[in-house]
Amino acid sequence: MSYCLNPSCSKPQNPKDIQLCRSCGSALLLHKRYQALKLIGQGGFGRTFLAVDGGKPSQPRCVIKQFFPQQPGTDHAQKAAELFRQEAKRLKELGKHPQIPTLLAYFEQKGQQYLVQECIEGQNLAQELTEEGAFNESQIRELLTSLLPILKFVHDHQVIHRDIKPANIIRRISPTLGTQRGATLTHSRKSQLVLVDFGAAKFATGTALLKTGTSIGSAEYTAPEQIRGKAVFASDLYSLGVTCIHLLTQIPPFDLFDSSEDTWVWRDFLLNPVSDALARVLDKLLQSATKRRYQSVAEVVRDLNLVPTPRATQTFSVPRTHSRSTPQTTPKPAVQASTASPLQTPGWLDADIFEDYCDQTQCVFPFDVASEAPIQPVAHPHDSWVTTTPKNLRQAAAVRVGFATLMIFATSSLVRLAANHWTETQLSPGDSLSTLLDTEPPRSDFLEMAQPIYTISKSGSILSLAISPDGQTLVSGSDSDWWEVSPSAEQGTSRSLKDQQQSKITVWDLPTGKRRYTLDTQYPVWSVALSPDSQILITSTTNHSSDQSGVSGDKGSIQLWHLGTGKLLHTIPKSVEDGKFVAISPDGQTLASSANESIKLWDLQTGKLIRILDAQASGVDSLVFSQDGQTLASTGFDGSITLWNRRTGDLIRTLEGQVGALDSISISPDGQTVVSGITKGEQGAIATWNVHTGKLIHTFNPPNPVDKVAISPDGKTFATSTWDSKAGIIKVWNLETGKLIRTLQAHLSVVDSLSFSPDGKTLISGSLDQSIKIWQVYP
Repeated sequence: MSYCLNPSCSKPQNPKDIQLCRSCGSALLLHKRYQALKLIGQGGFGRTFLAVDGGKPSQPRCVIKQFFPQQPGTDHAQKAAELFRQEAKRLKELGKHPQIPTLLAYFEQKGQQYLVQECIEGQNLAQELTEEGAFNESQIRELLTSLLPILKFVHDHQVIHRDIKPANIIRRISPTLGTQRGATLTHSRKSQLVLVDFGAAKFATGTALLKTGTSIGSAEYTAPEQIRGKAVFASDLYSLGVTCIHLLTQIPPFDLFDSSEDTWVWRDFLLNPVSDALARVLDKLLQSATKRRYQSVAEVVRDLNLVPTPRATQTFSVPRTHSRSTPQTTPKPAVQASTASPLQTPGWLDADIFEDYCDQTQCVFPFDVASEAPIQPVAHPHDSWVTTTPKNLRQAAAVRVGFATLMIFATSSLVRLAANHWTETQLSPGDSLSTLLDTEPPRSDFLEMAQPIYTISKSGSILSLAISPDGQTLVSGSDSDWWEVSPSAEQGTSRSLKDQQQSKITVWDLPTGKRRYTLDTQYPVWSVALSPDSQILITSTTNHSSDQSGVSGDKGSIQLWHLGTGKLLHTIPKSVEDGKFVAISPDGQTLASSANESIKLWDLQTGKLIRILDAQASGVDSLVFSQDGQTLASTGFDGSITLWNRRTGDLIRTLEGQVGALDSISISPDGQTVVSGITKGEQGAIATWNVHTGKLIHTFNPPNPVDKVAISPDGKTFATSTWDSKAGIIKVWNLETGKLIRTLQAHLSVVDSLSFSPDGKTLISGSLDQSIKIWQVYP
């Protein structure tokens, strides 16, 4: 079955193997490769379809989101265009995570905008509630343990979700673990809870939180202030609380609120006992007044960690007699008290350390725009892990800590990362969790862990780095203020200059780590580049706060500075379609800048535009010149790599066959090899290509998604960073063999910039943890 994407088509269903709609004559292939199968959701500004990607041999499932105004008029068309740009930007920023569906492409066709995403298969909690009945306390704790880190990550990115509800939480099932009912795996081991549908989300920057806007969300779960168009971060916490009581009672939220008394009466409809301690947490989540509600995720975690595991001596809220009609379901048994010792919450999971942990891991959890697309209903036991008997103590502990640093896989093994492979340490039935964690493997099982020579500390996320050809100057771009340098690796104190209003370009003396000067910019500095003679600094800033719609206003700029004096020489204003990235040819003659679907080449001496290259339809995500300056390589959001003749602007070839999203590429010094880092779900890959033939040379398969890639000047090694639970880790590899040489670990968050010094002995890394670290890779 094919589905016609023409919104005006009266009979959109068509047989599978025809090219044109039998009703309206429209082409059934979108962008000449994506075939819609069925409509799975529709809202005020667009529709969502289950589809297949006919451009790949396996024809994997994907999700198409079509944006269009359903009411005539210019205002509605502009609103749809704004939503499209906002959602594409969110998905690009959030979609690098291994548990976030890959944004495969976005484009406009016949006056309508489209997003194409990897399909997430699973069952949402609304379906789960209908099929299996009301949740119990342990399942609500699992939900909170899974969702709270996600919300912290979202809020840290200044985004308010605004539509949290059971239907927007999908339990994604691991294909390798199966979904058989009665399995001994916990939910968090065999599946993941995925927060989806960011179509209603908004950025909470500047004074946006104080302005009355559009009321968006599902009314039953929406906070009072959000209904009035004034959503705040606490609005998401309110919706999470309503979600919890709906899952506990299986009663529509409107029926759980007594409007005559202006109070929630959810306790009257409980089907399973709930401890008073957890009930107090839920009550505070449900406060109508924002001042009485939790203000942040950390506050919820602080109180939630005081909630002990249910046992015989606890006080419970129990179902009460009530007269309202309730669904005829079979209540689940209450949590059984255990004769085993009560499971204690680890001390390092308190609220203060939660903040540090989320900073270390970036709280990597999934999101998806296609919330309307649960594909395969799944069955799983709610109560398989509830009790804390010795037999399943490990499973219960894994659920209790949820997002913590325990790496419990399946039912009886702790997976450790060895030098070049994964090994598994088996647990015997008598093992305790504390004994397991205290057990050290042989030293030879672990990678060599290097420490940085010194650290340059800043108070803003490091978005970009560049090193001068003589190795004496380092330039960093950030999105906030800067901190003074710390002279030793992990000791000493940093002094904050407390200027949160402006982003920074900072020029450093690389041998000493001393700051030379700082340039203030209005917007985040996404890309920096230095001319070969170290005279000219080029920066690219992009506005992601004051005007998110992309319709009007200042979009940022490309600026040319004199590196020695910091004097601004020239400014190239950005248009709506311009992107974030810049690159300078090795001869210093040409500047390349990215745009949504093109690359602009500029004469660096005159500042004049030379030509525009018609690049990836999905948008240009990174740029790099070969060392001889003849070839320019670009990547697209769809995972493609395109090679261009810099002199003529001719397309040389496109390297296809990527297995996921890539955010960075690098060309070897001899110009023979391209290295790309790939993210595909929870997996990663590193691919090497022959530049001249376009053929794939090698594919390395590290256990984690790969974000940034940098090749050493001698072309023998390359470095990568990850974007997942291993965020903050850098790995150095042998380019020829793919063997892992060493691991560098000191950052507390995602490493978003990597660069080798010209002599190849030093590696510089910039992280979202607000620091730059200088590593001695080779003596």
